[in-house]
Amino acid sequence: MTHEAFAALLADPDMGGCAFTYGRLVESVDAKGRARLEEEIFSARGNIQPAPGRERELLPEEDRVRDCILIFTTAPLGAGGGASVKADRVYYAGGAYRVRRAEPWREHGGFTKALAVLAKDADGLCPARTQGDTGGAAPHEEEGNVR
Repeated sequence: MTHEAFAALLADPDMGGCAFTYGRLVESVDAKGRARLEEEIFSARGNIQPAPGRERELLPEEDRVRDCILIFTTAPLGAGGGASVKADRVYYAGGAYRVRRAEPWREHGGFTKALAVLAKDADGLCPARTQGDTGGAAPHEEEGNVR
């Protein structure tokens, strides 16, 4: 099966495929020399389902009790790492989810398997968005933090 055929299968609504948006935080410096986080918003398609117990076991204890989703997509989702790389945020069904684990299977199937948990306000994430035709919603506008 080619990567294109597999991507079409992941996005097929009859197989659970749907549209969603995700945001990637990018750190920049403003005119006054202060660090500023800006979120770039991207559209994607994939298969999103509730995370099963076996996947939840891979999460830290505090995240296991929160709402979790398992995502299979051709989008390059990332779980972050280090101080300068932030985890991607997935906006789906009116909720904002933070990617906690991401496994790139680019060479074998051309997709990413990601596990995301429902974000809390304490995470510094955007509140839930209203649902639109992309499965997520319109970009969150907060004092120019979104491009």
